[in-house]
Amino acid sequence: CCFVVFVRLCLFLFFGSFSALAIYTTTFRYPDRNQLVGVGELVSERIEGGQKVAIWRTSTPTRVAGFNYGDFQKRSQEDAEAGVGVDVYALRGTEDFSGMAGRVIADAVNTSRVSKQYFGAPPYRRLALTQQPQLSAGQSWPSLVFLPTMSFTSATDIALATNIDPRAVQGLKEFGNTVAWHEVAHQWWGHQVGWSSYRDQWLSEGFAEFTAANDNVTKYLTVECSTVGS
Repeated sequence: CCFVVFVRLCLFLFFGSFSALAIYTTTFRYPDRNQLVGVGELVSERIEGGQKVAIWRTSTPTRVAGFNYGDFQKRSQEDAEAGVGVDVYALRGTEDFSGMAGRVIADAVNTSRVSKQYFGAPPYRRLALTQQPQLSAGQSWPSLVFLPTMSFTSATDIALATNIDPRAVQGLKEFGNTVAWHEVAHQWWGHQVGWSSYRDQWLSEGFAEFTAANDNVTKYLTVECSTVGS
């Protein structure tokens, strides 16, 4: 399972303004049966009284700090061309979502390659893409991305399992094909380059959408995915 924070403005760290940068060191305590993925790098993790105690730290000043928490399966891929390592966390449960982790890795790697050509080197050496239970909601944090369940399944499977209008299947398919591109692009547009006021925020979304549009150009690229973590 995965535990979702719906009111996200109440449970992430920042200094009142998206333009304020800081080094974040965060300590989490949680049941040892689950995993937590934070912003930055994992500094240490230990078991204490039946709980995990994990410390995460950002290596560079960032705008916000968040996390995802649940029972995950992990797959990893290093990509020298993009200069980034990608970790994908798929939920365990009655359905096995890990089978689609390779597609998520490919999307993240291809987005990073394209963005490197257009915008420069990735802002962070590692990028974690984590599944959340919502069907069609994504969100980007520095070095951490929330991806919807739509990214870990297919529009056809969703249509067969729900009462969704068949006319909406194509839209779901297009969303599933581009949401990872959009959210990964926010590592450059939104986190590396922010905005000074709400009047400029549209630029972040605009460049993320521009990057996602390149999915049509690179969809035939093949990325070999290998399991590095477990």
